[in-house]
Amino acid sequence: MGDPPTRRPVRELGNGPTDLALLASALERAARSVNAERLPPLIPFPT
Repeated sequence: MGDPPTRRPVRELGNGPTDLALLASALERAARSVNAERLPPLIPFPT
């Protein structure tokens, strides 16, 4: 059967704000790629 595949190390996330920004950016790109409908913000902007 051969040797099992080697495990790849998991990249550890290190900088909280940067990680959140990358996640938000990826989520926005994914939503745009499927033409998802925009939702209102969770927290309204002050006027």
